[in-house]
Amino acid sequence: MNTPNDQRMSERAARAALARHTMPAEVGAHLPGFDAADAWSRLTSNGSLRHFHPVPALKAAQETARFVIPGDEDWPDGLHDLGPACPLGLWVSGTAPLRPLLERAVALVGSRAATPAAIREAQACGYDVSEGGGTVLASLAYGVESAAHRGAGVDGARLAVIPRGLDRCFPRAQEPLMRNILTGPGSGATVSLYAPGTDPSAVTLKASADAVAALARAVVLIEGTHRSASMQAAEAAHRIQRPLFALLPRDDEGHTSGNARLIVTGRAKPCQDARAAIAALDDESHAAAQLVTALRARQVTAWPDASPLAQWITVQAAPDRRLRITAGHAEARRTAYLAAEHSGWHAAELTPGGTGRTVYRSASTDLPSDIAALVSVVRQWAAQP
Repeated sequence: MNTPNDQRMSERAARAALARHTMPAEVGAHLPGFDAADAWSRLTSNGSLRHFHPVPALKAAQETARFVIPGDEDWPDGLHDLGPACPLGLWVSGTAPLRPLLERAVALVGSRAATPAAIREAQACGYDVSEGGGTVLASLAYGVESAAHRGAGVDGARLAVIPRGLDRCFPRAQEPLMRNILTGPGSGATVSLYAPGTDPSAVTLKASADAVAALARAVVLIEGTHRSASMQAAEAAHRIQRPLFALLPRDDEGHTSGNARLIVTGRAKPCQDARAAIAALDDESHAAAQLVTALRARQVTAWPDASPLAQWITVQAAPDRRLRITAGHAEARRTAYLAAEHSGWHAAELTPGGTGRTVYRSASTDLPSDIAALVSVVRQWAAQP
């Protein structure tokens, strides 16, 4: 007979195996009630993967990095904003817990072939984010993003997204910086969508840029050129409605052509530095923030901390009983799903296999009424044995 821990490992191992051999949209990982073990069984029914054994493979890979899946304490709920592209799991290296790092994560993105001015601005932005109590979120690419990590200093909170398996750094020459993030006195971690041993490619670079936007609470484009990875991250931020800022262009030589395009089209707010993004983290006028505040006023534990950027709210009644609330009010619209799903709050009980039964759904016609009703529903749910 399987224990809950055995079943949980089966779910984790199946997700890790699926992530190695499929894309999330191919197996419907974004659907409520998704069963990874069943999906793996169906995938292997033709015998083509009969020599791959999920449990030993996961055990070997987790000697390098841990594999976090939906329902785990450290699972970043913001990844769900990617819709069908939401990863099946996330590989994490480092001892720092992810949740505190992500609560005030600001992505600083920009060109690999950065100008000297952009390097200086990236370092200054990294310093500003760190001084403002935020986490610098970026890849370790040459140019802007590695400069942003360095600007945060060894005492700053830093989170690096690597577009390959975490057994190696990418670029390889940035390994000292990666070690500094993982072992320095500040909080730090590295994450990847890909299992150890996976090599970088155009596909992993694109998916990782999208993940940077989804993991962030706000995104600042420091120096962007057309068709660059930094523009991919910025455009993903706009698509999933992360607050997007772009430094004002400095010249007409094309180094900040992406910044100009995003500002002119209204997709990004112009800024002089990263302080505007930090200020956005402290604005508590958002619908999700109001709900968190109301729940806490009734002595209900809810996280993340009240923020205008919170898209998901989690309530825990017991170690194995959690409620996920989708902040779907018009003031917290999500864009990864159909228009019909944009309105209303949706509360679902989490199970070891993912999202479980729906507990509450509102029509979102009146924000104060919705919040009052949802607080009452949550308190009743939490009081159940």
